[in-house]
Amino acid sequence: MTTVAIQTRNRSPLIKICGITTDAELELLAESGVDMVGLWFGVPGGKSNLSLRQFCRLSARAVTLGLSPMMVTFLGDAVSIAEIASVAKIGWVQLHAFQPPRVVAELRMLAPSIQVVKVLHFAGLRCLEDRFIAGYQRCDVSAFLLDRVHSGRIGSTGLSLGPRESYTVAQGLERPFLLAGGLCAENYEEYEPLVQLPAFLGADFDTGSRATNGQLDGATIRRITQTWGASGHGLADCLG
Repeated sequence: MTTVAIQTRNRSPLIKICGITTDAELELLAESGVDMVGLWFGVPGGKSNLSLRQFCRLSARAVTLGLSPMMVTFLGDAVSIAEIASVAKIGWVQLHAFQPPRVVAELRMLAPSIQVVKVLHFAGLRCLEDRFIAGYQRCDVSAFLLDRVHSGRIGSTGLSLGPRESYTVAQGLERPFLLAGGLCAENYEEYEPLVQLPAFLGADFDTGSRATNGQLDGATIRRITQTWGASGHGLADCLG
């Protein structure tokens, strides 16, 4: 099994904006120095969930704009995920539900070139997948994403992850990690201890990148990229 390692040292953090649904949004992100876009597929009832046709079209458009698309999914069948990622030519998959370590292992076997990112969900002070972290790492997960759940809602809650409890988990990880959960330009300093960890890969924004009407806001996104250190170079120099 061949694995492409993610390099985190001596590079700027990745900035990912999630929940993209239109070409206009992609163009705004490309103009604002964002690295990566989260495209939802297989997220039942999700406000930004895409049809397969939309997913493939937006993925291709993102690439032409110099953005790296990531499939964000609740799906738990590795064969289906690998097939969809292949059709859409997606290089990153974010497992954004409670998929067990075996799904990561199966994806690695089916599509070894894909970067598999597993979300670790926090409810208050507790990481819900804490006892599975070692298993994900043994199955060669590429990276983790630390996020917040609230009242049964997974992802895009707009609620803060909590720097203290996430630091405790993050400093013990053997893989790179991204932060999510209520992040915005204004709360960077709260998370600076996490950003300084060698395994910090980048930050993921949804609610914090939008105006009060729910639309992406260019000025807000530019503040994010300036504050959180978007590289604007894509992903070429974080993969080795």
